[in-house]
Amino acid sequence: MRKQGQKSGNNSTNLQIGSVQVSGIGYSEARQIAVDVMKSEISSLSETAEKIALERINFFSDKLMSKLEGRADLLPQFAEPRTQYLVKETHSIYSKYGNDEIADLSIDMLVEFIASQNEDFKSIILNDAIRTIHSLTLNQIDCLSVIFIMRHLEISSDDIDTFLKHLNELISPFIDSCTTSKAQIDYLVGIGCGNFEIVNQELGHLLNHRFKELSVMLYNQFLDEGTIKKDAFHKEWARRSQNSNQKKLTPKELEDILGGHSSGLDMLIRKWNGTWIHKINLRIVGKAIAVANIRRKIPEIHITDEFWMG
Repeated sequence: MRKQGQKSGNNSTNLQIGSVQVSGIGYSEARQIAVDVMKSEISSLSETAEKIALERINFFSDKLMSKLEGRADLLPQFAEPRTQYLVKETHSIYSKYGNDEIADLSIDMLVEFIASQNEDFKSIILNDAIRTIHSLTLNQIDCLSVIFIMRHLEISSDDIDTFLKHLNELISPFIDSCTTSKAQIDYLVGIGCGNFEIVNQELGHLLNHRFKELSVMLYNQFLDEGTIKKDAFHKEWARRSQNSNQKKLTPKELEDILGGHSSGLDMLIRKWNGTWIHKINLRIVGKAIAVANIRRKIPEIHITDEFWMG
């Protein structure tokens, strides 16, 4: 690609990259850059295919500019080669496949990439994650989100009903479409989104390990409600009540309670325990994709970069 600097009036500098000229970049100029970096890629297509690809390129560029609305401080980054290269790559893949949901997710991450170009490590992760997204299905991306929520996201509450409500709200946008295919989960590991754990944690064990207060809260709730006295296994409950280390529910008891709370949590138990999902832990690219997907589907959630990058 031909590149040259040109002097312009008022001592400003125009940067020309191929046929793309950058000078005092505004939204229309940034949009044109986003379109122009792709035009050479579609010139060899048939007339019909070129028309479809160009429509997708324009659609993608409009959505990208919409996401950048109110962030004019990021527009000068369109003069940077690494911004143009990544815009070109994401454009290219969308122009081939036209998946709108993948486009939305990659645009969210592309804006974050543009905003993080002074943060070398984060921009490297996002660069890799954006490229990886286009090798995944939406079912696989939702699977990454479920794993992130269960293995990494903090869920705190003072009472069991609120805890289960929050967990259900977090899981519901993803669990129905979360893949259960062994081949698809194996592929996630193969492309670097995760790795197989030596110790496999079924859901009840994971909850007991990560959310110790959950089991204790349930135990105390049962105690308060007199459930222990009415329970068919009241002798076992009575035995536990004498030992402070055993004043909690077993993994199986936790799963039974979760499954009875909502259809979403029941599906979580079945998918987590019945597939390879519980064997996976996420690597950092998988976390980046999962977090972007969670932020997209649950906009009110706040997950700091330090949390998933730490």
